Amino acid sequence: MTSPSDLEGLLNRQVFFNSVNDELTLYMSERNGLCLWRALKLCHDAGEAMPPNLIAKFSDWAGKLEAATTPREVARILELSGDDGQYKGRKHLRAIEKRRHVASRVDQVRKLYKTTLKKAFALVAMSTGLSFAKVKGDYYAFFKPRTQKATPNPLDVAMRAWGKS
Repeated sequence: MTSPSDLEGLLNRQVFFNSVNDELTLYMSERNGLCLWRALKLCHDAGEAMPPNLIAKFSDWAGKLEAATTPREVARILELSGDDGQYKGRKHLRAIEKRRHVASRVDQVRKLYKTTLKKAFALVAMSTGLSFAKVKGDYYAFFKPRTQKATPNPLDVAMRAWGKS
């Protein structure tokens, strides 16, 4: 039988892997290098080994950084700027995380209560204090239709496999 302390350790480890995977999933959707730095910090703080593909990504960046001559180039190489060259930092990521949280709640309510999407929007709006339009907008912003077929990123595939080990 598993002792409570062993169970707590397993749960903490699962929370760690979920946190790292959340950062990597956010990186995959937003291409914001800050997410990979957050994943690195999580690994370091937990005393966990960094996955080889994450190290490879940082190594790739290091090689490119040697050739950078301007701060703009550094931000572009580290994927800290968007296609328009504008900085995308914590504020941008927080907004996306909030949208993801609202969208996930709508999805959970819809499945739990076996209700329509419209009713799920209303329930989540009522429980969070957000407007119906805001909840609906966040849901559709997060679950936006993908126009092109996504190819799996080797870093994402490796991190998911690493989390299962």
